[in-house]
Order: sequence, then C-alpha cells, then structure tokens
Amino acid sequence: MLEKTEGVVLNYLRYRDTSIIVRIYTRKYGLQSYIINGIRSQKSKKSIGLFQPFTILDLVIYHNQKRDLHRLSEYKNHQPLKTVHYDIRKSTISLFLTEVLVKTLEENFEEENLQFTFLKNAIIQFDALQKGHENFHIFFLINYANFLGFGIYNTENIDSQGDQQLTDYLSIVKDETQYFQLKSNHKIRRKALDMILDYYSEHIDNFGKIKSLEVLYQIFEE
Repeated sequence: MLEKTEGVVLNYLRYRDTSIIVRIYTRKYGLQSYIINGIRSQKSKKSIGLFQPFTILDLVIYHNQKRDLHRLSEYKNHQPLKTVHYDIRKSTISLFLTEVLVKTLEENFEEENLQFTFLKNAIIQFDALQKGHENFHIFFLINYANFLGFGIYNTENIDSQGDQQLTDYLSIVKDETQYFQLKSNHKIRRKALDMILDYYSEHIDNFGKIKSLEVLYQIFEE
C-alpha cells in the first residue's frame, strides 16, 4: 500500500554493485530501512546526494508491517539545506548526531509524532545558524533526551562535581533562544558532551561507543 510521509535521512549502506540501503526516520512510521536500486549507477537519473545525513525528504513509500526492508515509490527534497552538507563542522556534527539517532530511534505508529517534529525543526534551525553551531549537538542531546524518557533537567543530572563553569554552560545551551550566542571553548564542550553521553549510556541498553566522536573532537579542536 502506498503511503505519503516526511522523512529525515540518517545514513545509508552500499548494497551490491549499484544500490543502497538507507535508514530514514519517518514521521508516520519512525525508523525504517529502504532499498534504493540502481542509484549508484552512472545511468541513474536520481542523485545519491539526496541521502546525505539530515536531508529532509517528502516520500511516497510502499510500507508492509511484516517486512524490515521497504521500497520508495517517490522521493524529493522537502526543504533543501544550504549549509549542513557544505560546512565541514556542520557536516561532522550531523554525522555524529545521526549515529546517536540510529542507536536510539525506534519504529513509531502514532498519529502525532512530536519527536519527528523536534528533529525536523532542529535541522532547519541548525542549517540557518551563522554562529554558535559548535554548541548545537550539546543543545540537541539535552533536549532530545526528553523524548527518550530521561530528561536532563538540570546540571546535577549529569555532573556531581559541581563545576560552576559547566553548570553555566549547560544552563545556557539548554535554552534554545540563547545557545547560538554562547562563546565557549572546546574543553568545556568536550567535558559536557562526555558527561551527556555517559548519561545516555546509563539509560539506554547497548548504547555503546559513538564511532564519529573522535572525528568531532578533532574538528572542533583545530
């Protein structure tokens, strides 16, 4: 049965010679996998660039609840991103966050998917940022935790040492109206991120290691 929905691309894997399997978080069905045949062929009329992390798509899908792998009938860019895929720092953040999302998102069959709305709006906001984007992943993880059932409501949730500099940083980052104006150094961001990821690990089974974390640290320490 054909269904229309929006989706956010998380990542894709190469499949056979010319195809890919892409993981997309959809508004209607949550995290799903789709096979795209022939898109890596030289004859393909579609661009594989549409499946970069954080791309927002309008989808027409063949959905079968009995299957783990689905197919797309149609797909097009919902809102082209202007900076996320072209700024090395933003693209590194998106790679890191999509890895976290793959580990934490699930299927969803609720009519109103507030988690999807949060993700979509956050990506659009991130794309528009001209400054302060080095704090975006901290802001995202703090607020995303609310949807996972273990919100980070104050610094004491993640820091028992009472570090005032960290407390001040996190209180500002949590407020989406202020975090883009925040001036911070990579040391305090790294400490905050390590603590947040530890907090995620405590609440999510098999959360494991984030492979792109070291790349993120390197990019923002330059």
